[in-house]
Amino acid sequence: MRLIVDGQVHYALAESEELQQELALLQKNERYVQSVSCEGREINLGDLLTGELRPSADTPVEIVTCSLDQLLENTLDSVHEYLPRLYSAWKQTVDWWRTGEREAGAKRFAETVQGLQWNLSVLANLSALGPADSDVADINTVGQGVVKPLLISWENGDFIRLADILEYEAMPWLERWFAFVVLFRRQMRLEQVKSILN
Repeated sequence: MRLIVDGQVHYALAESEELQQELALLQKNERYVQSVSCEGREINLGDLLTGELRPSADTPVEIVTCSLDQLLENTLDSVHEYLPRLYSAWKQTVDWWRTGEREAGAKRFAETVQGLQWNLSVLANLSALGPADSDVADINTVGQGVVKPLLISWENGDFIRLADILEYEAMPWLERWFAFVVLFRRQMRLEQVKSILN
């Protein structure tokens, strides 16, 4: 593969070892992978690292990096955009299950599982950056606690319990997570303005 980082060719012919060296250098320089694409299609970096995806020698693999602040801002912007849709989907799911429309509710809930998992990974990574007694760590702990019974009920097909967990535990947790994101984004923007003015 031809390894291109932030628009510059770093290796004309790279293998897994060169990719790992480049990632270590990025980490040392406090740069974070924002996206990876192969022939213009977004791909998973893990697939390259494990060898699941093996581009040919002349295939360009492009890595776009950013600072930690940019990564946080972009991620929280995505979370801010997605959480209201997740909340709405869960509300609709609960309504369907409460009115006996099991299949429609199950289909809708299944569509949200990947987004839920992504939000939990964002929370886990964000809470790892701060002290253990922070708000985000607490929101993460509550979220992890909500997900376990939710997934058990899902596996058991217990739609009444699922609806209860969604309505009385998961949705209030989602509201709290959203309020934190709004506040955190506001604080980040304030810090950006301060740094520009100084």
